[in-house]
Amino acid sequence: MISAAGRLAGFTLVEIVVVLAILTIGAAAVAPALGRAAREDGPPAAAEEVARLLRVARSRALDGGGTVTVLLNPGTRRYLVVAGTGAGEDSTLAEGALPLAGAAELTAASPRSRFEFDRFGAAVSDTILVRGGGDAVKVWVERWSGEVRISRMGMGG
Repeated sequence: MISAAGRLAGFTLVEIVVVLAILTIGAAAVAPALGRAAREDGPPAAAEEVARLLRVARSRALDGGGTVTVLLNPGTRRYLVVAGTGAGEDSTLAEGALPLAGAAELTAASPRSRFEFDRFGAAVSDTILVRGGGDAVKVWVERWSGEVRISRMGMGG
């Protein structure tokens, strides 16, 4: 297109370079924050998934008046939730794999972690560590109250 002065309308090379420089500076300023957010979301978000599963199991034990056990394989992320009445009859409530965020991985002292909640909410349980991005988050259950807890371990945890 030709302007009223008879010149072609458009952007000069200098204007384009200035805009690209501004965009590059903006991207460089935001990139570390995005990387930090991704690292921070990995283990904490995955720990929340594990805690959610355990809280649902505890709630079922309180509501159902029996024992509810969660068996979790940290290596495969597969879980099994079983309800027991105490009369030797167990029923499967749920099973599947935990959908964990990012590169988070589960670790535990044994290859199959066990979390057992009684009808009063108290628990006998193992501890799960969720690791990723140099961070570690511990998921554990208080023995007498059965409350599911999450605590950040920090670097090298």
